[in-house]
Amino acid sequence: METGTNHSHFPPQLTAFLAVPKKHSWEKVFPLLPQNRYAHTSTLYRHYVIIYGGSRGDEWGGCGDILVYNLKKKRWERIRLEGDKPAPRRRHSAFLFDSNKIIVFGGEGSLGTFNEVAIITIKEKTRKNSLSLY
Repeated sequence: METGTNHSHFPPQLTAFLAVPKKHSWEKVFPLLPQNRYAHTSTLYRHYVIIYGGSRGDEWGGCGDILVYNLKKKRWERIRLEGDKPAPRRRHSAFLFDSNKIIVFGGEGSLGTFNEVAIITIKEKTRKNSLSLY
């Protein structure tokens, strides 16, 4: 996923695109991302794109929230992290591991540069067709 933001280095409008592998093209995401951000990570889990961290340009420390784009419903959902939460960060790395965990490493925040690993566990709620993150 690529996004533009209202950060001074980016255009004032927000545009989000998802790669469509079978079509070898990019698809515009509507509705648009609920909040402009940059320096975040995007992790694909089944039919969800999970966006963690980043910066909206109005804070130094980075975001600690999670946004989820449901590819089937074509809509954004805000998900709260339950349990111990990693410190808000930007410019970090993240990847899917063991089919239901997002491994987050490094980044920077209001406390400085992080040299740590955080694990976010994904639990899918089948009744509500939604996610819980721990």
